[in-house]
Amino acid sequence: MNLAEKLTTGEEMPTGLQTERQLLDTAGQIYRTFVDHPYDKDLSRDVVAVLSQTIDDHALYGEQLTAFAERFRERLEWNYADYGPATAHYLKHGRYVLASQPESLIVWERLSQVRSRFKLRIAWNHSELPDTMLSDMAQVWGVAL
Repeated sequence: MNLAEKLTTGEEMPTGLQTERQLLDTAGQIYRTFVDHPYDKDLSRDVVAVLSQTIDDHALYGEQLTAFAERFRERLEWNYADYGPATAHYLKHGRYVLASQPESLIVWERLSQVRSRFKLRIAWNHSELPDTMLSDMAQVWGVAL
């Protein structure tokens, strides 16, 4: 069974993959309260693998992400309306691709705190993900990296 099949079925996954799947499931549930649009699951897996490295307590992170979404609901609604999957920024220009993904919530939550912002920058620098993905999200959130 390959990695994609393990992620789909949940069978015999190493602990790190279970954690990443839980992160994505939690983010996906919250994301659907803002956006009802399909997303790129392969991209989600790649991004969540990086984001997972920036989270200290995975057991409590679901609650932390939910509280973040409640606290910033209005701002998140605006971000998705302006930069999400059905917007000109995404459709016409191909930018802000992460704003069309559930893990966008994790990215914005990580960007909202100075300490986690630095951890995110370091983890992202060590990944193969394009720097523009993160810088676009930072620009939308209104923070410098």
